[in-house]
Amino acid sequence: MARGGIYKSEVARARTNLIAQGRYPSIDAVRIELGNTGSKATIHRHLKEIEEEETGKAKARGVALSEALQSLTVRLAEQLQDEADQQVLLVKAAHAAELKTGQDALHAAQAEIQSIKKSLLESQKDTAAANDRYEELHAAFITETQARNKAEQHAADLQLQLDSEIRHREALEAKYADARRALEHFREAAREQRDQEVRQH
Repeated sequence: MARGGIYKSEVARARTNLIAQGRYPSIDAVRIELGNTGSKATIHRHLKEIEEEETGKAKARGVALSEALQSLTVRLAEQLQDEADQQVLLVKAAHAAELKTGQDALHAAQAEIQSIKKSLLESQKDTAAANDRYEELHAAFITETQARNKAEQHAADLQLQLDSEIRHREALEAKYADARRALEHFREAAREQRDQEVRQH
C-alpha cells in the first residue's frame, strides 16, 4: 500500500486510462486521474515499478535505451510541468501586482474626485452667497439712487421756491424804496409849504 492510501494497482489503472485517452501518463496527470490524491513521490515510485515490470530488467540494450528515453521523457515532462507552474505563479504574481496598482490608482482617483466634488460644492455655496450679496447691494443701490433722485428733485423744488422768494423780496424792496422816496418827497413838499405859509403869515 502506498503512502496516502494509493495502491500500485490504482496507479496502473490510471496510467492505462491515460494511455487509452492518448495522453502521456505523467506524475501530475496520474495524480489528477486519481482525484488529486497521493504524493508525487509515491506515484513516481509506482510508475517506475510498473514500467520496470512491463519492460523487464533483462531486456536487450535497445530495450534499456527505450527505458532510458522514457525515463528522460518523464523527467523532461515533469521539469516542463514545474517550469509551467512557475510561469503561472509569476504571471499570477504580476497580475496581482498590476491589480493592486490599478486598485491603488482607482482609490486615488476616487479620493481626488471626492475632493473635487467637495471643492465644487464649496465654490457653489460661495457663488450662491456672492449672488445673494450682489442682489442685496443691487437693491440697496436702486433704493439709494431713487432716494438721491428724490432728494435732487426736492432740492430743485426748493431752489425754485428760493428763487421765487428772492424775486418777491426784491420786488418788495423796490416798492419799499419807491414808497420811501415818495414819502420823502411828500415830507419835503409839506415842509416847503409850511415854510411858505409861515413866511406869508
